[in-house]
Amino acid sequence: ARAKACKAKKVRFIPFMYVAGDHIMNDIMGAEPEDDGEFSWSLQMKKAGLRTSATTVRYKGREYFKGLGFYPEVNSIYIEGIVRLLKKFEM
Repeated sequence: ARAKACKAKKVRFIPFMYVAGDHIMNDIMGAEPEDDGEFSWSLQMKKAGLRTSATTVRYKGREYFKGLGFYPEVNSIYIEGIVRLLKKFEM
């Protein structure tokens, strides 16, 4: 109901997970209802008349949903944190 009230015509999902896996593939962008009859967010939006998409990336010839791990800036922050911890526990 809230999706129908929205004036937008298109919804773009951007995974906020380091690795965009099962959750984005099934719960969010799933093209078919689940075995229990539950519709993905994308299907719910489409039923309300909206177009949906998600950020993707091509890697080694395959297309994947683009999780945070595909952004160099995020990897830099992650690696800096690991280096900081290693220095902290250095003997």
